[in-house]
Amino acid sequence: MVSLVLYAPLDIFVQILRLFSNIPFLSISFRLNTFYLSTYYLAIFVLYMLYKKKLKATVNFERKYAQT
Repeated sequence: MVSLVLYAPLDIFVQILRLFSNIPFLSISFRLNTFYLSTYYLAIFVLYMLYKKKLKATVNFERKYAQT
């Protein structure tokens, strides 16, 4: 049932993408260096882990003082 509701908007989205892909001056090509791409994702992962660790420490700190 959900697929029937989602099919029409997704089909329209794909058709619009195909339309814009046929216009030559709207097409931008660029190359990504694998080193920079992997460095970017590694940095995002490290920042996520640091944030998660900080968030976990904050939750433990709040629990510690909530029990007293």
